[in-house]
Amino acid sequence: ILNDLILKSWDQLKPLVTRMKKLTQAENYRYVDETPICRVKGKQSLKNYLWCVYTELGVVFELTEKRNQKLAQAIIVMTDGLGIYCDKSISGAHGNCLAHGLQKFFRSFPSFPDESDKAIDFLVKIYDLEREAKEKGLTGEARRSLRKEKSSPILDRFFSYLKTLNPPPRSQLGKAIKYCIERKNQLSLFIEDGNLEIDNNKVESLFRDVKLGFKNFLFVQSDLGGEALAGFYSLIASCELARVNPASYLADVLIK
Repeated sequence: ILNDLILKSWDQLKPLVTRMKKLTQAENYRYVDETPICRVKGKQSLKNYLWCVYTELGVVFELTEKRNQKLAQAIIVMTDGLGIYCDKSISGAHGNCLAHGLQKFFRSFPSFPDESDKAIDFLVKIYDLEREAKEKGLTGEARRSLRKEKSSPILDRFFSYLKTLNPPPRSQLGKAIKYCIERKNQLSLFIEDGNLEIDNNKVESLFRDVKLGFKNFLFVQSDLGGEALAGFYSLIASCELARVNPASYLADVLIK
């Protein structure tokens, strides 16, 4: 009964999510991430992917069979730097998440404390400047000026420092250095655009709720169920972005 209720509700709500997708596709800044999810077809257990596209206007989730999804056009797309995000899937400028680089140096700290600590210090200084800009309520252009003046020299010293290190390539520090050096242009993109965030944390945080959901269900069994799952996540996340109570919103919309 509950399953039928959800699917019948989704039938009424689907036009809203379809409209949301069209509106968010027109947004110039998009933050993208995905997570695997189990999809059962007959006796087969397959790995599908739940994608999330975050914009200032709304949040859209979509369940796909493949990881190499074609991303909608935008001026700038921010990702975690995974290899699947390439020119074939992104038509605009491509920024990479600075927080992922920071996390990798945290992982390398136990084995290379001194080298990792110095690398972390560079990135923390950049985050301190971002916090300062937020506290002052700087506009995009003002934030760009701050980044050009203060963040850019720090980032240059950071990359210069990494080039002086020579750890084993397969060590955690070696992997952290490789990640950053190979993505230098993508990690530095925020310097040129004050409206772009320096990381992908906004969309990453949304997947915490998704992971909690995995504690309550093991898999998706039908195309319609997967569609409804992604649709409800889209509506709920967009409500939270707009500071609207999701339960109140859904009740109001369904009545209307």
